[in-house]
Amino acid sequence: GDPVSARLLLPVIEVPADGNPFLVRFALRMDAEPVVAPEYPYDHDVLTLRAYGDGLPVAGVALFDSKQFLNNTGGAWVLAAASLDAYAGLSLQLRFEFDTIDSVDNAYAGIWLDDIRVGTACPLCFTADDCVDAEPCLEDLCVPFSNLDGEDFGACGHLPKDFCCVGLD
Repeated sequence: GDPVSARLLLPVIEVPADGNPFLVRFALRMDAEPVVAPEYPYDHDVLTLRAYGDGLPVAGVALFDSKQFLNNTGGAWVLAAASLDAYAGLSLQLRFEFDTIDSVDNAYAGIWLDDIRVGTACPLCFTADDCVDAEPCLEDLCVPFSNLDGEDFGACGHLPKDFCCVGLD
């Protein structure tokens, strides 16, 4: 019933200006107060990934928010990614921020983050077929960049398949 807020600060990073695509990618599992649509105007119970640094607004720049999943991943892990190419040559601090703002409708399991990676975004992809690897127990995914509206490409990612046992005799 109480308001809840939390932040996860990542170490400061230098975004290279070498022309190679650069990203932040992470696995998310979330169960929070639902939003009715990604365009929902309120930021109650929304997980946001922001970038802070010199040359950016004091309030930071939103790279991702959980409204695209309506604040609930249905008990599954999902991958999310954001391009950092627009910040080439800058030092950034990335922060995951969550705030329920109020004490209304807060009886949910919460947020889990895993496999947070910051680095080169190779290979880029258009479909999951561009991301096929030799691991039969990993689902091949093309993860669209959450902060590049209108673009139809992303970065490859892989999540473990449920109940996958290969090579056992």
